[in-house]
Amino acid sequence: MLIGFVVQSQNIELSGLYGYQFATKIDYYGGYLKMEDASSYSISAGYNTGTNMIFQLNYYRNSSDIRIRDITFSPNEERIATANLDWFSIGAARTTNDGPYYGYIGGGLGLLVTTPTDINTDLLERNIGDKTNFYFEFKLGGTAMFNERIGFRAQALLQCPVDYAGVYFGYGTGGPSSGVSLNSTVVLFSLQGGLVFTIPQ
Repeated sequence: MLIGFVVQSQNIELSGLYGYQFATKIDYYGGYLKMEDASSYSISAGYNTGTNMIFQLNYYRNSSDIRIRDITFSPNEERIATANLDWFSIGAARTTNDGPYYGYIGGGLGLLVTTPTDINTDLLERNIGDKTNFYFEFKLGGTAMFNERIGFRAQALLQCPVDYAGVYFGYGTGGPSSGVSLNSTVVLFSLQGGLVFTIPQ
């Protein structure tokens, strides 16, 4: 006996995904600044218009160690802090169809709030403050609905903060000083998967 179901053309989607953020690195003259691999998760609420388009509100969270190597201040790679990243975005995704199995590609614009913790004061002479940046995101994925209400979603995610991370070293009347400023662009790549729930309209 074959049992089938029909996915409503218009619905509200709620998804919770968990995944892996890959390491990234910024090179500069004399060294580099690196963000370590980390786990990540996201929560999204979307409206499927029934015309191959989903509008979404997204929240992402990940925490990663930041490490540095500098020929003057840190010849060996050392951890300088843990960066807690909270991402908030609004965007849209174009779907391949409105059936129970579909792929999608999308993008969005949002705000990234970076909160450094566990700062290595042996290396940095001044504290690192919280920072808020605009960012762009791009995603590519697919969804498979098990029934009218629940399914599985997997996606690849690129997040591109504007003016995100950098480093400075200098000399003043009190001698050498060092710190971290957020002034260069970096791209973070994640793979995520999890459940999606639909509420037909």
